Amino acid sequence: VYVAITSRVEPPSGPETDILTIKFDKNGDQLWEARYGVNNQTDDSAKAIGLDPDANVYVVGEARGNPGTPDADRKGAISVSYAPNGSLRFVRGTVREEDRISRIFSAKVSGGGAIITGPMPYEYSGIRLRTVLRDSNGLPLWTRNYGLDPDSNPSIDAVGMVIGISDTFLIKNGRQLAVWWYDPQGRMPRGSIYRNPYNVGAVSALALDGMGRPTVAGQSSEDGKVANIVVLKYRP
Repeated sequence: VYVAITSRVEPPSGPETDILTIKFDKNGDQLWEARYGVNNQTDDSAKAIGLDPDANVYVVGEARGNPGTPDADRKGAISVSYAPNGSLRFVRGTVREEDRISRIFSAKVSGGGAIITGPMPYEYSGIRLRTVLRDSNGLPLWTRNYGLDPDSNPSIDAVGMVIGISDTFLIKNGRQLAVWWYDPQGRMPRGSIYRNPYNVGAVSALALDGMGRPTVAGQSSEDGKVANIVVLKYRP
């Protein structure tokens, strides 16, 4: 059993939080622990953990990076990997500014790679949600910008399609529920927007069935006054 938590510590520079990763055996006894962010004088937080087929551990979190990196003086999305025995394999943060995510909305580790979403570092025409797919070395495969703040993790299906949900603007001061698909190369072969006449919509949750068909739950108003729960099912 592996866990990654946000842990409070008190170094000489003052209280801060670090990313603490712990491995337990089947009896619940601790085998090892590893900490990232000690004495970097900022609060770091864990967001997701997962394993690859070789039992290497991957942790995604918000943290300040190593000296000389783009994240050295500000937080970024950090990927930390440990070997099965707890030894550090690598730490990866922002490689290019166009891949930067400073605050993580959602993160999921899949087979050693990671899907991370968060805000773009600036406002531009209502497009604020950034999605980054990282490989098993923590390096970005692609980055795409679409939609507004999401409320749940994106998912990846059996053929590598990344499926996510977000709110999106169709008209000024109106929001609609959007579902989007990215293929393994980062292309968007399809997207779907659930429209209602009063432009009041918000996403809440996403799940895939065994065939990769997404079910989405959210809120929608058909009269402009009362927000109702809406559940949508899509083809793969």
